Parts: sequence; C-alpha cells; structure tokens
Amino acid sequence: QAETLRKNKLILDRHILPALGHLAITDISPRIVINALEPAKERGLGDTLKRAIRLLNEVLNFAVNADLIEFNKCLKVSEHFSTPKAVNNPTIPPKELPAFLEALRDGNLSLQTKLLIKWQLLTITRPKEASEALWSKIDWEAKSWTKKKKKMKMKRSHVIPLSNQSLRILEKMRKITGNSPFIFQSEIKPKQPMNSQTANRAIKLLGYEGRLTAHGLRSIASTYLNEQLVNYDVVEACLAHVIKDQTRKAYNRSDYLDQRVEVMQQWADYVEKCSIGI
Repeated sequence: QAETLRKNKLILDRHILPALGHLAITDISPRIVINALEPAKERGLGDTLKRAIRLLNEVLNFAVNADLIEFNKCLKVSEHFSTPKAVNNPTIPPKELPAFLEALRDGNLSLQTKLLIKWQLLTITRPKEASEALWSKIDWEAKSWTKKKKKMKMKRSHVIPLSNQSLRILEKMRKITGNSPFIFQSEIKPKQPMNSQTANRAIKLLGYEGRLTAHGLRSIASTYLNEQLVNYDVVEACLAHVIKDQTRKAYNRSDYLDQRVEVMQQWADYVEKCSIGI
C-alpha cells in the first residue's frame, strides 16, 4: 500500500502537477491534460500514462462529488492516447468456421491433434488448459469438466458443462489415452500431456498462419454467441473471464452454470453444423 502511494505521488509530481498544479480545478480541460501528457506518450511510457490519467480522473471525480465542478470533462482523455492493440491472436469470423473444419478434417495431422483442436474449440478453453486436461477432472455423470484454480489464468476454479459433442470426443480419446492421467497424452513423451503449442503448429500447417491461432478459437465462439444475442455475462462466464467492472462484480456473483449448460450445447450444435463429415 505504501509503495503504491509513493508511485502514485511520483507520477502526479512528474506528469500532472507541473502543468496543472497552478490551475483552479474548474480550469482543467482535456486539451490542457493532453498537452501535459504528450511527452509521456512520446517517450513510450504507456503504463505510466494510463496511471496518470486514472489518478487525474479520480481527483476530478472527487471534485464532482464535492460540488466543486459540475462534471468531469476529462473522462475520455484516454481515448486520445489509445493505440491499436497488436493482433497476437488473430481469428476468423464464425462464417469461415466450416472451411477451417474442412481443412482440419482433411489435414495431414494425427487423430489426437485433430481431436485436441476440436476439444478446445468446443469447450472454449485456452490452449494450455485444453492440452493439460486430466481424466480425473471429468465428471461423466454431471457431464462436466472442473479446472482447478492453479491451472486457470485467473487462478480460480471453473466448471465447464460438456456438450454431447465434447463427450463424444472424450469417448474417442478414452480408447487412446484411457490409461494415462492426461486426456491428451503426449505422443512423444508418454508421461506428459501434449504440448500447448501443438494446436498452434497444426493450425499453421493447415494454411492459417497469420489468420488464426489456437487462442483465437475462443474468439470464434465469443463472436457467434454474441451475434446470437446470448446474455453477455453468460458468454463471459463461458470464457472464464472475470468481471472487471467493480460495481457489476459486487452485485454479480453468479457463475451462470445452468445457463452455460444450454449455451455450450448451442455452440457445440453450431460447430457440428459447420463440421460436416468430421
């Protein structure tokens, strides 16, 4: 806490107060703030810039609540400094999924690799989570897969309802790796799971380099479900995303498990519709 306060004060002293400290709070405008922060942008201090804007807005919002100003004119200053994010995980739109699944079906890949990619697609999971899935975490009766928090990016447990299509993949894999702890056992190192980059390499071999990554498979599901007007919070729960808005987070503690059972099946039915002959 003390270290955070020290850093915040340092940012205010270096990037905010020199240009704004002498002004009445009613005189602070977006243009003045932008001019003050341009040097930080030019120096590539992205994180510092974001924190400076956040701290300034906290001060101005406090002034609004104290009736010192009517409203915060600088709420959208951050948009001036926004830059396009690097496309680290390119993806394809849902309408192109049939062509990808056809390429997957006909591609020169092992059956296990093909099933891994479809498993990740159907369960809407991250590459590492999918490739390291354990048989012990599958509840056949409940038709679910529980991922423990230490395996999750957000460090919290997550229960994934398994669609009929996902269960069929497990039935196929049980004949191949049923005696291993790992559903997708390494084909080279039997005591280890498949490498999390296996799906990425396979997708490149299918001709999708620069167009789609294993992680980008999640975006296909997200786009499709949002286009179908599925409740946004339910979609985010399917993706195992944490609610970032603190107010919404405080009032929304549901994991939407019942709704996700239906949504995951809806998504799987679409994937099956796209994967004729696979």
